[in-house]
Amino acid sequence: MADPDPVYSDLVANVRDFLADRADQALAAGIRPTRIIVDAGLDLGKIRDQSIELLHRSDDLATLGYPLLLSASNKRFLFELLDTDRHDIAAGTMAAHVVGIAKGCRVLRAHDVRGSPDRRSDGRRTADTRSDLTMTVVLIKGDDPSLVAQALQREVKELLGDGDRSLMVEEVAEEHYFGNRADAVIDPLVYAAHTPGFLTPRRIVIGRNLAMFTKADQVAPLVRWLEAPLETTDLVLVWEKSSASGARMGAIPKSLKDAIKAAGGREVDAAPSGKGRKALVEQRLYDAPLRFDPAARNRIIDHLGDDAGRVQPIVEALISSFGEGAALGLADVEPFLGMASDVPPWELTDAIDSGDIALALNKADRMVRGGERHALQIMATLHGHYQRALALDGLGLNNEKAAADVLGIKGSTFPAKKAMTLARKLGHERLSEITLLLAQADLDLRGASAMPHDAVIEVLIARLARISR
Repeated sequence: MADPDPVYSDLVANVRDFLADRADQALAAGIRPTRIIVDAGLDLGKIRDQSIELLHRSDDLATLGYPLLLSASNKRFLFELLDTDRHDIAAGTMAAHVVGIAKGCRVLRAHDVRGSPDRRSDGRRTADTRSDLTMTVVLIKGDDPSLVAQALQREVKELLGDGDRSLMVEEVAEEHYFGNRADAVIDPLVYAAHTPGFLTPRRIVIGRNLAMFTKADQVAPLVRWLEAPLETTDLVLVWEKSSASGARMGAIPKSLKDAIKAAGGREVDAAPSGKGRKALVEQRLYDAPLRFDPAARNRIIDHLGDDAGRVQPIVEALISSFGEGAALGLADVEPFLGMASDVPPWELTDAIDSGDIALALNKADRMVRGGERHALQIMATLHGHYQRALALDGLGLNNEKAAADVLGIKGSTFPAKKAMTLARKLGHERLSEITLLLAQADLDLRGASAMPHDAVIEVLIARLARISR
């Protein structure tokens, strides 16, 4: 690319394709990926404005997945841009280095190394107020994108302190793992973790979409890094699905979990299931810089149900309106709640079992409207609930472990205990009546009745709750 009169159909895309092709040739020749560095070639076959554009678009080239070299030191485009001579170019070179590092460049080619700022002095003074130098490793996991994003925001904010995010934080995600490859590799995250800070003594490296890597050999480069980490890198790993359609979130490889633990890291469950989700709502309200009276706190918890992701937006809206430290009552929070959120299935079945028709109908309505659940999904919940009781009907069991064995339940025996209690309470005749009601509702939902689906569900739930009294 040494053409003195360069013409590109798309500058960044053409350079990226050129580098990708050369990297492929190197791989085909047997060179290991960890031995490859790419360079945009500023000034080489490029006029001033093209070199400037490539510098500012370095992040696009960094998605190739290889460490990106910045060779801006004393380059012609800087002299032309600043209209100066060689003796006055140091400031321009340093400015280009700052831009490049912020845009993902990981290797600098510099003429005046001594003229560069000392990371241990200037960097700490301008970009980091943390006094400890202990490396932090955090693994955030969860299947709720909003809760995961909120957990990530909190962790990074704590690690960042008063530092400059543009200098300290690098985020590596799905597009970096693929680069120009057909299969994703975790190497770009490891390259970033190996890179020391520039103008700052510490770096925060975020690895997103890591649920793409569920095999031990896929995470092996990261495991090796954790065995001998760079102490100035704080690593935040996010176990979340890729953006690909139908992508699933598999289990975290044991080798990675062990390596994180050995490195003194910790796991954060951003989206706990079941009653843990409600506990998360309560904890977020407790941590908020607001004072809720019991009525306001209980109203928010009841309203949000299973939707813990809405806590933070509501809290932020309340802070914006009333200020931090405000004491809030029910009348203060009510206008900020909006539509009631989804609730977990067990809240519906508990309400039915208690015989509270109004409460059961409210829970079903929230599952349909707030959780956007289809009537057939509600039916599946009800079938599962009563099938367990039917399986225990007439067996005369008094031990929840024995009931769990009959139902094939592993782990906690609590669901078996509930089913055993329900079977005793209802008895054979009422369970038989419930079976007929469920069968008729199934037929009605499939066209046997002209009744709207929501009406079919409401009538069924009211009848089930009445039987349970």
